[in-house]
Amino acid sequence: MSRPEGFSMSASSGSATVKAGGTATVRVAVGGPGRDSGPVTFDATGLPPHTSDTWRPQRIAGGGGTTVHLTTSPRTRPGAYQVLLRATAGLDSRSVPFTLTVVRPQRSPADLLAHVGLGGIVTVGRIVGWLAGRGGPPGPPAESLRPTRRDDERV
Repeated sequence: MSRPEGFSMSASSGSATVKAGGTATVRVAVGGPGRDSGPVTFDATGLPPHTSDTWRPQRIAGGGGTTVHLTTSPRTRPGAYQVLLRATAGLDSRSVPFTLTVVRPQRSPADLLAHVGLGGIVTVGRIVGWLAGRGGPPGPPAESLRPTRRDDERV
């Protein structure tokens, strides 16, 4: 009786680009593990900090497929990361390379309102600059922070 050659593994894609805080979803297929190899389990290595891998299902019997969700955090730094998606059956394992590119999320007017609040006073120039990524988040203009005095008021 000949010994099985092991098994094969493939991914639906070799790369994905996500905004920090987003999730990349990849379908992984496994074929041909021998019955004596046991169940196939999955993991990922080389993930950027603040990123998790969730496999559904995390374990399969024999050949079949699974889906991995690579979930980044808003704290995940932008960049291209070389990740290995790995399947293990007994003492045998296979890996496929995957490039996860994390980009900075675009700012939106909704982000601005969430940061400043509805009562904030912001100039149009500061909003445009903030949305374009120049400078930090807007705050009230310095003039709006000074108390005003009317001539008929006593100070």
